[in-house]
Amino acid sequence: MRRTILSAFLFSLLALPTLLHAQGGTLSGTVICGDTNTPARFARVFLKPVSLDPSIRDSYIQQMLESQRTLQRVYGTTNVTPAPPPQQTQAQRDEITRNATTRTEQANSTTVDVTGHYTLTGIAPGSYYVHAQMPGYDDPLDSFSLQDQTSTDADVRARIAARVPIITIGGGEQQRVDLRIERGAAVTGRILFDDGAPAIGWMVSVLPKSELNRKPGDPPPSLTPNSGGIGPSSPLSRTDDLGNFRFTGLAPGEYTVHALLFVQTPGSTGGGGAGLPIHVYNGDAMRLADAKFFTLGPGQLRSGTDITVPLRSMHNIRGYVVAKSDGHRVNSGRVLLINANEKTDQGPGAMVTADGSFQFYSVPPGNYKLAIDNASDITITPATTNPNTPAPPGFFPAGSRTTAQTTHRYESADAFVTLSDMDLDGVTITVPEIEAESTH
Repeated sequence: MRRTILSAFLFSLLALPTLLHAQGGTLSGTVICGDTNTPARFARVFLKPVSLDPSIRDSYIQQMLESQRTLQRVYGTTNVTPAPPPQQTQAQRDEITRNATTRTEQANSTTVDVTGHYTLTGIAPGSYYVHAQMPGYDDPLDSFSLQDQTSTDADVRARIAARVPIITIGGGEQQRVDLRIERGAAVTGRILFDDGAPAIGWMVSVLPKSELNRKPGDPPPSLTPNSGGIGPSSPLSRTDDLGNFRFTGLAPGEYTVHALLFVQTPGSTGGGGAGLPIHVYNGDAMRLADAKFFTLGPGQLRSGTDITVPLRSMHNIRGYVVAKSDGHRVNSGRVLLINANEKTDQGPGAMVTADGSFQFYSVPPGNYKLAIDNASDITITPATTNPNTPAPPGFFPAGSRTTAQTTHRYESADAFVTLSDMDLDGVTITVPEIEAESTH
């Protein structure tokens, strides 16, 4: 019963734009592949609102609130109900608007039939971008940033209208828009290790230079797969067993290729190590600032875009956290590795082990700041084994219980290092004590 109620409300939330658009205009037309002059069979056609009707946004919010209340009633949750629009921050309102726009676009979409024809009905009055997507073909709307697509600037809208049809439709009105989609550019290549072995299972993306030239405060470039016509993003792929990758349907422009592998702590049976995400860009660069870009023309195929992962230039950093008062090793905390030049974190950080050590693996050369937070001395006391008491997996035997007590806390501290052509061992971070807690 609970699952039925939950499913009904989730469905109503997803179907909100459809319910709102039950009565409206009709759009029809054909979609043709520009390179073959044949129907774009089974392509998807989307209508993206140029600006969102405030009533749709408000209805979306009310539906979210009602769904949250239903979940609380059904499951007895204590989650705080989202604040109504006047109490939300501007960032929250912007996010809600983006989500409502996406839901509206998803609702105003259809599949092209075998003859290349499509029909959309029940379109709410308003202005829309009309665009189509098909694997291997360029969606011109993806050439514009999310900020441009939602801009009210007349010049920005004119630039988009030069490439993407815009319609303004009224209630009960019928319009026709025929679309011609062009085959996009393609990039192929391999990711290899510096001994020639294929890098298997690496996450690869093609990053457009236009998305990387961001102003302060702009969102970072997307690293998520293209969402089927719902806004621009950087397509993702994984290398196959030979290290190969292939991207299609790219718009003309400048790009670089980015290869990424999230590495778990290698070659270690204990904690305290941090396998950093390994980033490599076109030109075998370890940082985006050093990446090489290339230009793609309409429908161009760029093959042989190979990247070599320079493992031999990457090294490990190992060190200890010690108390300033007496030099003993502090046995708890987290150490962050920060690029000293770019001021960016290089990963989630390394936990300090019981012997006061920490390690980072596969770090590219450069200048780094090692910053520790939550440094403390902890005493762990085992308690009587109880077979009915679950234990944290991977830490203690099943059924055991332990007591952890903090005896001293320490201030945050930094250490600066330069990693060049060999491992760094014995790096010391000294922390001053700020509090001593009673053990009674």
